[in-house]
Amino acid sequence: MKLKLFATLGVATVLMTACVLEGVTAGAVLGFIATNASRAGETVVVLKSALEKYKESETRLDKIKVLAEVSCHFRNKHPKEMDYLRTKLKEAGVSDQIVDAARRLADKKCPDSQNSSEKSE
Repeated sequence: MKLKLFATLGVATVLMTACVLEGVTAGAVLGFIATNASRAGETVVVLKSALEKYKESETRLDKIKVLAEVSCHFRNKHPKEMDYLRTKLKEAGVSDQIVDAARRLADKKCPDSQNSSEKSE
């Protein structure tokens, strides 16, 4: 137990020293990590929920609607994570035809987010 405590304190000290030497406060670094971790956690939860709804959907149209909805969410909230979304859909075995149809529906459903994501790229 003491060894873990000392190891943790040692790592924290090294990180703090590195931050001070680089002119960055530890609070800024920890804030950045915390912000990105919560965003990453949110994307995983949203995607997992969408994949569950996708698997439960009975018709092709329902599946497309679910994917269009998650695509709109990613476009609005996580525009830089669209590659992650595509990768995970491919890993889940979603066909390219359904992904393309969902993308077209999302283009119609949330056109403002499409324009804002193109501007950010």
